[in-house]
Amino acid sequence: MTADGREALPGTLAALERGIAQGVYPGAQLYVSRRGAPVASFAVGAAGEGRPMTPDVLQPWLCCSKIALTVAFGLLWRRGLVEPGTRVADVVPEFDRGGKGELTFRHLLSHTAGLMPDPAYAAFGQGRAAMLRVVCEAELRPGVTPGELAYYSTLSAFFLVAEAIERLDGRPARRFVDEEVFALRGVRDTFHGLDPAAYAANEARLGTLHCHSTERGGLVPHPQLSRPEHFDRYQPGLDAIGPARDLGRVVEALLPDTTPQVLRPETSAALTARSRSGLYDVHFGSYIGWGLGLIVDGWAFGSFCSPDTFGHAGMRTSFALADPEHGLVVAAIANAMTPTPQAAIARDLRLVDAVYRDLGLDTRRAPPPRQPQPTPDELPEWAALAELEDRLWEID
Repeated sequence: MTADGREALPGTLAALERGIAQGVYPGAQLYVSRRGAPVASFAVGAAGEGRPMTPDVLQPWLCCSKIALTVAFGLLWRRGLVEPGTRVADVVPEFDRGGKGELTFRHLLSHTAGLMPDPAYAAFGQGRAAMLRVVCEAELRPGVTPGELAYYSTLSAFFLVAEAIERLDGRPARRFVDEEVFALRGVRDTFHGLDPAAYAANEARLGTLHCHSTERGGLVPHPQLSRPEHFDRYQPGLDAIGPARDLGRVVEALLPDTTPQVLRPETSAALTARSRSGLYDVHFGSYIGWGLGLIVDGWAFGSFCSPDTFGHAGMRTSFALADPEHGLVVAAIANAMTPTPQAAIARDLRLVDAVYRDLGLDTRRAPPPRQPQPTPDELPEWAALAELEDRLWEID
């Protein structure tokens, strides 16, 4: 890679700059690699008022933080401390209440546990003890069979994964990820939340997260997610703050031919194999395949992706993917939430397609297969629950 690599991706650079010109976001970062070798790492636009976006700006990964915890779970699995079929209550005994005794980590990681609405919202921002209490007290809804429906858990599923890491290893999940995942992958600029002292020390490097306000007619700093107190919440699976290149390096850990290796190839293969298919996930507004902690469905990322492409997205701002057929990793973070999840998917698809075209990987004759959308009458009765949760992040 010469300089920052943007000369290798002219169409991608143009797509990012169009997003700025159209008011989709003030700035964005992009990282691309092939078989572990960086192709590009650059940024465009503004990080905040009067500040340019650079590859070193710290930005929230939001739900892309779950990728690091997925790798951490894989390490515990590799060491024989837990496996996907382990009952959550065997690790967190107080969870064995409200009909939840047979829920497994496979249910949590594939978002088929059936805990809806997500119980942890009731204690969001109140700390670990409060979140543990409400998650353990939650009851399964009548008629719900775990494993038979998809309901994306923003908070509770990976809160329990983090709880399991601490109870099985003895180290807090944040420290475990730092020492066992980040350190090995060369991730040096990403934090798990920022307490007041850390926030003050890094404030000059932080990007400002924006959202679209119809009332104020454009992009404004997000009233919740751009405030200092947001960064000091206990929120496993949402709390990573760092540049897109670090996010890409974590995703690379799930490819079998990347060095240094964090996971054995067979563990990576098991995490990224399709564990869930044919289930409608209303959070994403579609039928979507899932592995263990990861989206595993090529159409969700781009028109030219292989069907087994995997990765994650972060609350309409960030995404990261790995296409094992090409050894390709793409990670991007924009500093504005789109107005709708569908708008985020469309934005990210355009960007990923541009990367494939620039790299000459746009040779697939047909896009990855996708199950047709249901009609409004076919939507599950619990669809409104996810819409209610989504409004917690809105401002208008």
